[in-house]
Amino acid sequence: MLSEYTLQQMPLSLPEVRKKVATLMQRCSLDMPQLDYYVGVFTSDGRLVGGAGLHRNVIKGVAVEAEARSDGLTSSLISYLLTEARSRGYENVMVFTKPENRKIFEALSFCHVAETDEAVLLESNPNSLRHFKASLRGAVSQTDEKGSVGVAVMNCNPLTRGHEYLIKQAAKKVDSMVVVLVSEDVSEFTLAERRAMLQQCVSAYENVRIVESGCYAISAATFPSYFLKEPSSAAQVQMRLDLDLFCRHIAPSLQASVRFVGSEKSDELTAQYNIMMRQVLQQAGIKVAEIPRLTLDGQAVSASAVRKFLTDGTVARAFSLVPPCTLPHLIAHAAKWALQTELDLTPKPGLVDQHDNGAHSDMDYRLMKRSIDALFPTFSELACCAYSGTLLSTEKLREIGLKAEHAMFEATLGVNTHRGALFSLGLAVVGSSHLLFCEHKVSEKSLSEVIGRLARAIEAPRDTHGANVVKKHAVGGALYNAQTGYRMLFDHWLPSYRTHHSPLRLLLEIISELDDTNVWHRCGKDIALKTRAEAKELLHLPNEQLEEALARLNQQWTSARVSPGGAADMLALTLFIDSLTL
Repeated sequence: MLSEYTLQQMPLSLPEVRKKVATLMQRCSLDMPQLDYYVGVFTSDGRLVGGAGLHRNVIKGVAVEAEARSDGLTSSLISYLLTEARSRGYENVMVFTKPENRKIFEALSFCHVAETDEAVLLESNPNSLRHFKASLRGAVSQTDEKGSVGVAVMNCNPLTRGHEYLIKQAAKKVDSMVVVLVSEDVSEFTLAERRAMLQQCVSAYENVRIVESGCYAISAATFPSYFLKEPSSAAQVQMRLDLDLFCRHIAPSLQASVRFVGSEKSDELTAQYNIMMRQVLQQAGIKVAEIPRLTLDGQAVSASAVRKFLTDGTVARAFSLVPPCTLPHLIAHAAKWALQTELDLTPKPGLVDQHDNGAHSDMDYRLMKRSIDALFPTFSELACCAYSGTLLSTEKLREIGLKAEHAMFEATLGVNTHRGALFSLGLAVVGSSHLLFCEHKVSEKSLSEVIGRLARAIEAPRDTHGANVVKKHAVGGALYNAQTGYRMLFDHWLPSYRTHHSPLRLLLEIISELDDTNVWHRCGKDIALKTRAEAKELLHLPNEQLEEALARLNQQWTSARVSPGGAADMLALTLFIDSLTL
């Protein structure tokens, strides 16, 4: 029987392949799940009659048509995926499938985890759930308090005053409180960031402990729709599965009698989950206590509102919504947002953007994106270290900066993508984090002064190529501009941007006014001066003609190897400071 069929990997990135797999799923009454690897079952004449896939360590979409349903074939398909998952480093492989497939997986030594009428969750490693439950029991045993135990499951993406309020109120109502932190690392704020924020938050409460959820609460295995925020029939099944796992394993291990949740009016999926939670947990004898959502100025405090302020470039509006432990992380994300916004801006003459590589043969969009991702941990470290009443020392700045350069060059295979941006944004991240600690806000005047003070403590580079350019042509350079507290940025570019709100016009303004050492170095004095004049001319054009003119200028500057990289750095810096100082 097995010889009549072959197993073959199918690249889901190809639209025609994905359509073929989706059609198979429909014939088997299944929705197309999120997958990053898929194996199809083909007949000898090339017909697709079955298949299954992986999303990280989770087997999904097991679909085999009636003509090919033999235990041997399905077992071979699952064994193939198990081998693939383990080759990727996953010690525990989970499967989300229909109940009628349970015996097939149990015959392959999968262990039952949770179930509903529509689905069953199993896993390959029998020790994984056992160790998780032991960690839960350990969390409760860490407190001397005996009696009632409460639990709350939180993602904290990021941690807000709403999360802080819920924890505070819940901790008053029980003897021991356990916060289960969602471990799935697919949120804007990483698990490491969310863990650090939460640990700092709960340190004020003697009866509160933290455990991480692993793959057993709101994970890619139990509740993938949570991260997509798409209410659907599949989401309903996943909610029940997630809650069944909570009732079977989490609550008994914690000896929890109550689960705390925040009231929810804006997020439809979470609201549905809370309603279903009351039904399922009540049947298991577990109380659901809803804490009214914290509001400020009549608006509910939510992590989604904080994230929206970040992506809108108005992060200053989020400062009042989060506790102090979250503020440095917001600053780091704002720095990353500024770099990504600069990269995405298109068309940019002579610079890498979404359309082309500009005047660069060694850089492209993906390389620049890798560089931004590599630098983000540095912005986070700088912001957290600088969140203090004492200004960060030059020695510490240099130490973190050198480590960041190493990470950048490792990610880009030696290409200098963001060294200038690291310098300017790094100073601004440190200054703004320090000011938030000291003054609880970031004002333009204070930030300019702090940046200048930090920069003046840095020694000028000795005999670097950039320094030679500065000396020969009396060009200011990156260090000089920082030592002035970025006077041109605060006096000209920031006010102008707040008037016209056009990043493209802002870029042209910066190019027309900045002595860009990158252009001086690549092309010399005459071309550098010509570049400034050409940018200034375009500023007179109406908006509807600007993009076309920029595209033509991009062709000219690309041919002449003109790349205003210094202006790009100042664009990102201006956007960053604008987002902090509304």
